[in-house]
Amino acid sequence: MRLMLSVFAAITVATLVISGCVTSYGTKVDADYVSKIERGKTTKAEIKAHMGNPQSTMNSGSAVDNETWVYEYVNPGSLSSMVVADFTGKRPASSAQSLTITFSGGVVKDYTFTESGRPN
Repeated sequence: MRLMLSVFAAITVATLVISGCVTSYGTKVDADYVSKIERGKTTKAEIKAHMGNPQSTMNSGSAVDNETWVYEYVNPGSLSSMVVADFTGKRPASSAQSLTITFSGGVVKDYTFTESGRPN
């Protein structure tokens, strides 16, 4: 009985460790919010209030008021799904998102949003 409890405890701990080993990176992008961004109207302050700080920023050329912000999110899927993939040949559920926004004069000049995989 004691051996069975020890084995059960070891399997439970191993399962919890394996399922939580792979984490996501970046800022998850709300696709509904992106659809509401308006070129020439939405401001940097509005984007920052909703999305937080971007992962990276770039100034375009010599113009100080032309700036590009990039938000990225990557979720590689859980390690347990990767282990299952080794046995089944199926790829784990993973997803990626990228939002690139170019500002001119403090408002959105242009943006692109891409999404791949299944959002988690």
